[in-house]
Amino acid sequence: MKIGLLADIHGNYCAFRAILDFLNKRVQKFFFAGDLVGYYPFVHECLALWDSQKIMSVRGNHDQMLLDYTRDDIASNSLYQQHFGNALMRSQKNLTTEDFNIMSSWSRAQTIKLNGLKLAIFHGAPWDELEGRVYPDFNEWNRFNDVSADIIVMGHTHYPFSKKWRNKIIVNPGSVGQPRNEHGAFAFCSEIDLRTMDITQHRIAYDAGEIIHDSRVHGSKKLNLEKCLIACGKK
Repeated sequence: MKIGLLADIHGNYCAFRAILDFLNKRVQKFFFAGDLVGYYPFVHECLALWDSQKIMSVRGNHDQMLLDYTRDDIASNSLYQQHFGNALMRSQKNLTTEDFNIMSSWSRAQTIKLNGLKLAIFHGAPWDELEGRVYPDFNEWNRFNDVSADIIVMGHTHYPFSKKWRNKIIVNPGSVGQPRNEHGAFAFCSEIDLRTMDITQHRIAYDAGEIIHDSRVHGSKKLNLEKCLIACGKK
């Protein structure tokens, strides 16, 4: 069996669609390490794609913020907009009850057994499920010794890597919708062959025109537009 690993879509449904089109020809199951929402507003569209695949998912920090702000009816949270732009506010306007219920159903961690292997999924890290950060140059790998899993999947940093540590494989598939390791209209994901335990990191080009246009029209917060143009290689 081959599985596809995704993380950090951040409302970029153009990138998400490209990743699914690519991986559907290669893998039998998908797993998502959180942050479906964030920098871009197409949450409803992303959830429609998610629902078409029924992807096992965990909740990210941006997902948690959207749920909290929607539940508390504070869509125009100024602190969030200052850091991340207006996408969350716009997302909330199009969020259906079903969308809200789907994201609410995601836990902060998931474990599953596949082909006799135990897979553990977090957005951040096992010791800080929403906000923990493990970058490629992390040097405290001993912290994973107590994690009971053969494969550990994390997101949050937007930097892809894979690491074989003792009897474990630790993977960050990188970001689907807002990569930080490379500029350009590329989406990142990972593929694992559970028979051989080979890991392949994929870099998929996609048409970002619609995302760029939306940010130019609605990017009242300069940060939102700047991040979009940089991520898509237009600046």
